[in-house]
Amino acid sequence: MKISENGKNLIKDFEGLRLKAYKDSAGIKTIGYGHTGKSLPDTITKQKAEEYFESDVSNAEKKVNKYKYAYSQNQFDALVSFAFNIGNIDQLTANGTRTLEEVSEKILLYVYAGGVKSTGLEKRRKAECELFNISYTSIKSNNNTVKSYLYKKHANTYLSKNFQVKEFIAKGSPLRDMYERGVYSELWIDDRLVGFLQRIRDHFGRPIIITSGYRPAAYNKSVNGATSSLHIEGRAADIRIDGISPKVLAAYCKSIGIKGIGTYADFVHIDTRENAYYWNG
Repeated sequence: MKISENGKNLIKDFEGLRLKAYKDSAGIKTIGYGHTGKSLPDTITKQKAEEYFESDVSNAEKKVNKYKYAYSQNQFDALVSFAFNIGNIDQLTANGTRTLEEVSEKILLYVYAGGVKSTGLEKRRKAECELFNISYTSIKSNNNTVKSYLYKKHANTYLSKNFQVKEFIAKGSPLRDMYERGVYSELWIDDRLVGFLQRIRDHFGRPIIITSGYRPAAYNKSVNGATSSLHIEGRAADIRIDGISPKVLAAYCKSIGIKGIGTYADFVHIDTRENAYYWNG
């Protein structure tokens, strides 16, 4: 995983650019965007500072990618900033044994330099923690209707009259267990999908069982899901309704304008694609 431009800007804002060498709060010779190392020159160009920065960011990315969490982009950016400053995330993550929620709670503790609390580090940790916990709107959808949620924080949040965030990770599934254990934290859900599901629920007057909703890309790959699956964009759901045949359910879905419909023996796949495509599984 790679840091975004937003993450890079966060690091640069806190490091500042110095083209002449100086000693940091720990007495270490530093230059550019917080770059340290052996045999540093006393002065550098802006171009050289950028080269140092890209190399240091790459090293920080490796420190974060060392632990196989299912990071959101914001979480990854925040942790790369942390690793850029601290040197790693080993202690922060307890060598990868903490959940992402626990990691979030610990970020604010790292505010000391030489045993003294630093106002600058307090500000940086606060910014990193806020970024880590930001839920954002995905731009994968043309009209920005796909939203991001954090499972532990939003699981019981109602997206409509009858649907909560947690229902988009099937109850009793291995994936739900992984979310409960903190292996995954973020999930995406398309507002349009929620709207369709609520209309279907209102029409039949019976609960809808989502057998498969959002799938993280890594999980989708592990279960041999299609690499182009709209499940990994939060734009698809496999559903069934007790007492309603898949054929009848699919017909109603088509009547309300759903353009992606797959009819199977015991469930119906629906998604929010723009071009009509119907199939039998």
